[in-house]
Amino acid sequence: MDIKEKIEELWEKITADDGILEQFKEAPVQTVEKLLGIDLPDEKLREIVTAIKAKVDMDAIDAKLDVLADQLDDKLDALKTKVDMDAVDDKLDVLADKLEDKLGGLFGKK
Repeated sequence: MDIKEKIEELWEKITADDGILEQFKEAPVQTVEKLLGIDLPDEKLREIVTAIKAKVDMDAIDAKLDVLADQLDDKLDALKTKVDMDAVDDKLDVLADKLEDKLGGLFGKK
């Protein structure tokens, strides 16, 4: 039995069914043992459970990061609508002209 392959198979079964996922959260070792259908030493079962928990946790983290990325994107879109880049450009041009005039006056040019 290829352990990595079994972990992947179990992970797919557990995450595909909310009922099994809840069972796994409540009694992970028993759920894995039931899904495997074979009797393994508790140590091996705990290793498998640890690996599956890590994958489930990574899925949860990934989902949260997706939500955060979407929220950030929405906020950036909202900010873009509030900032009038043409107006900012015009103000920068005016400031650059004023600065140029001042600097030119310092060096005898105007």
